[in-house]
Amino acid sequence: MSETFNLDRHVNIENSIDPTGKKWEIFHIKGSALYEARPNPYNQATEIPDEFKGRWTKPTMLQEQINLFLNRAWDKADEAQKKAPAKARTEAKKQATKKKSAEESLAELPPEIKEALGNTIATTEE
Repeated sequence: MSETFNLDRHVNIENSIDPTGKKWEIFHIKGSALYEARPNPYNQATEIPDEFKGRWTKPTMLQEQINLFLNRAWDKADEAQKKAPAKARTEAKKQATKKKSAEESLAELPPEIKEALGNTIATTEE
């Protein structure tokens, strides 16, 4: 069963979901009075953020740290989203000003010009 989430920042922070879609949950460590935060579903290769890495004695303190991390992560994602149009314009401008190779220029010529320059084109390609 797959869960779908709204991309609204406030709803996701309330549900402890970061911009990458990881849902952070607090787990009680059996046989102790300690808690730790892990993404659900958990994978051993998942990197736990420094804000709440390790084991905690109070789940409320851990939840506060998770919320700090989520706010920072969402701020960073919002900033990247604001910069995306400018970055796309910059990339488009780079592509437009990129120097074409000889083969690309010849390929863009209309057929009637290629016929008129037939022998000249044939000798330069060799």
